[in-house]
Amino acid sequence: MRRQMQTFARCVAPAMLLVSSEVGHATSELVRPWTLEDVLSIPHVTDTALAADGRSLAYILRVANRGSDRTEYELHVTDFLPGGDRVILRSPWIERLQTIPGRKGWSFLADRGMGVQLYGADEAAEITSIVVNSETLLVGSVDGGEFGYGFTEPVRFGVAYYDW
Repeated sequence: MRRQMQTFARCVAPAMLLVSSEVGHATSELVRPWTLEDVLSIPHVTDTALAADGRSLAYILRVANRGSDRTEYELHVTDFLPGGDRVILRSPWIERLQTIPGRKGWSFLADRGMGVQLYGADEAAEITSIVVNSETLLVGSVDGGEFGYGFTEPVRFGVAYYDW
């Protein structure tokens, strides 16, 4: 685990330096103050999971879709090489990203059109179903919806939680 964290730190540190230098450069050319729309449109990393071998990282990015006025999610996989960051899934809802014990790849809850179910993905970006429950339940702030996850519009869930 220590080796994995060292590898992760070596890969992320240069990227953070690049980002901080770009942010510093951008602020010197800023011609207007930030607006609420600017702040709301900043992508947010919600979950990260380093592969068991330490050679790749998966992460979930929450982004604002200003055209549809909705929050969307992207599942990314990176191998820490230039150009190695790939979006392998876009969905109205993705959460609970974890490595799968004893296997390569990750598991996560996502809505791929059948309500939120449990899926797996590998480094080759192949997504497979792990658990699918066809009897979904509406979760969210809406009439008839059950209390549950926040930061999202009402969503149908077949699988609401899991852990390894």
